[in-house]
Amino acid sequence: MSGCGLLVCAAAMVAIEAALGMRGGASRTPAGTADGLVGGDGGGSPLGLVVLGDSTGAAVGASVFDRGYPRLVAATLAAAAGRPVSLHVLAVSGARVADVRHLQLPDVAALAPDIVLLVVGGNDVIHLTRARTVRADLRAVIRSCADSGAAVVVTGVPAMGTTIRVAQPLRSLIGLRAHRLDRIWREESSAAGAVRVQLARETGPAFAANHGLFSGDRFHPSDAGYALWARVLEGGVLRAYREGADDDRGERIAAPAGRAD
Repeated sequence: MSGCGLLVCAAAMVAIEAALGMRGGASRTPAGTADGLVGGDGGGSPLGLVVLGDSTGAAVGASVFDRGYPRLVAATLAAAAGRPVSLHVLAVSGARVADVRHLQLPDVAALAPDIVLLVVGGNDVIHLTRARTVRADLRAVIRSCADSGAAVVVTGVPAMGTTIRVAQPLRSLIGLRAHRLDRIWREESSAAGAVRVQLARETGPAFAANHGLFSGDRFHPSDAGYALWARVLEGGVLRAYREGADDDRGERIAAPAGRAD
């Protein structure tokens, strides 16, 4: 891209940041407890689930934290496994991939989770993070989590081009940049053997058609939007769980005796 093109792109992103900051309602982390045991009526040792990422992991836009995707996904995992899930949400509003690497990742090893769910990228789109920087940080996060023995589930960049908080043509610019960055998620998750959930493809059309899936801030998902996200994310998390029950990680993630996967 030429120097002029970079200046135009940068100016557009400044306009996007301004629009996100000035329009719509306030974005706040909802009430409720993020961490703790979820489900597990069947007993057994808990499965560890860690959520890394940004404001969506912190359930911003939901009425209460329990309506965000972390709790919904944890409940589905607990029901499928017949065991409680020990949920730890390290996601923080505003985080980029670099923040996950440097501020959230250091806590993962001590938690020793069975599954790590990584949902991040929207802020890198908005703030024009360089692609090579995103790639290096994302690679470090995925591989470090995998090296710890956890199954890693990666979503890729959400469908940013559907947001109703930004008018055209800036909305299309967001969508284009999100699509380009999403290729990095696809390549790095594949190289590391992570489970990839195509969140943008699976939820984007619904958000574009139904504005009720957005919260009052017109940017983050609403309770209904997070419920849709959760249904898509659950597929990846359950796949990671079932594959983990059969691999060489042993009994730590194995399904309870007598329960079919």
